[in-house]
Parts: sequence; C-alpha cells; structure tokens
Amino acid sequence: MNKKLDGVDDKADKDFGNICNAHEDYIWEVESGSSGDTRGDAGFSVYYKCDQSKEERGDEIFEKDLGPIFDKYVAAGKLTSWGWSSHWVGGSFRRLQTMTAVDHSCPGAGAGIFCF
Repeated sequence: MNKKLDGVDDKADKDFGNICNAHEDYIWEVESGSSGDTRGDAGFSVYYKCDQSKEERGDEIFEKDLGPIFDKYVAAGKLTSWGWSSHWVGGSFRRLQTMTAVDHSCPGAGAGIFCF
C-alpha cells in the first residue's frame, strides 16, 4: 500500500504521518459490568492510573466487592449500566469505570448526578 501511495500526494502523506504519530490507542477490554447492552442517556466515567503490578488485584476487588453494589443500583433502576475496563494499548490511564443512568436528575432529592 505504501509503495502505491508514495509520491501521489506528498502533503496528504505528511499530514497523515503527523496525525498517526500523535494519536493514542483507545483499546479497552471489559473486565466486569452489568449484563446487557442498554445504556442510559446520562453517563459518568472515571479514568485511573494504576500500579501495573497490582492491576489484577484491583480488577478482582471491583468485580467481587464493588460490582455487586452497582448491580443492586441497576436492579433498583438508579443506574442503567456500569462497567470496569482495562486499557490494552498505549496511554497512562490503565482502568476505566463507567456508569450510566436515564438522566442526571435525582427525583425527590434535588439536583445531583445519580441518586444512591
């Protein structure tokens, strides 16, 4: 492919090189989370920088200890979904926690992100 493109459009080739060298891969694997693929319109994400030698222990704690709590919020309709993901390639952020809900309102409790 490169041989066919060489010399065809030097400006485009240079621009592409500048873009590709500047990107950060965004490849995540879901470690645990709510079942199904329903997501709410309101979302909240937290990115974590982790000690790489202890990441698997963090995954275990999230799945066994925190996951069941989030599952209860999904069952009660307070959250639509939650997830815990690991970053496979590039970047310094190693884990991602996500939560979604129908909206950002907190009926009966005033304004807030989520009602717990």
